[in-house]
Amino acid sequence: MKCRLKFAKLDDIKFIGHLDLMRVFQKAIRRAGIPIAYSEGYNPHQLLTFPQPLALGTTSEGEYIEMQLTKDMDIQILCRQLNEQMPWGVQLLGGIILKEDSPKGMAVVRGATYELIYSVNFFDANDISVIIKEFLQQTEILFEKQGKSKNTMVNIRDGIYSMKGIKHENIIRFKLFIATGSKQNIRPEWVIEKFFEFCGQPFILSKVQIHRTDLFTQKEGQWISLEDFIE
Repeated sequence: MKCRLKFAKLDDIKFIGHLDLMRVFQKAIRRAGIPIAYSEGYNPHQLLTFPQPLALGTTSEGEYIEMQLTKDMDIQILCRQLNEQMPWGVQLLGGIILKEDSPKGMAVVRGATYELIYSVNFFDANDISVIIKEFLQQTEILFEKQGKSKNTMVNIRDGIYSMKGIKHENIIRFKLFIATGSKQNIRPEWVIEKFFEFCGQPFILSKVQIHRTDLFTQKEGQWISLEDFIE
């Protein structure tokens, strides 16, 4: 049985990287006695994949893990048994059974939604929507992407599908829908950094709280959450 499970990564678990999170799942699967399938060869490993690993320091309620089991299981029972073995901050939320020939999630992810919270002492609550609209009217938003050997300038405008902002007192809550995946990958903090640059204001990365809410693929021009995508 091939399945995709949705889970949340919250609180201090946000400081655990991709490889350590993989070990958390491997241990939980063993302790729960889940009939996980293993690869063949001299060093067999559990057949698990994360469609789009989360950046360190980011929380999420829209993470996914795909796994291959050696026998069928009820999804709710599978999630409950795993939750009983998970540390605080990791919670399985549900899942779907996939077709055996379904493509891996990492191959079909095209977008992600985020919520970001940032403290500011400027902007009027009535102006934020107008400024965002002006920001998105740009045909080019160039970001200097750091590489191992050199930096490159990338145009991130076509990867910003939607952007909203609400200001309350000294807090702005941004909602982003941006390109994510193997074809195009935009980091949410890049968008906010360029927005503040557009406003002529400084941006301090350590002040922003980033929370991913879901991952999406696209079919026939329609966006579909990975929790609903079976093909």
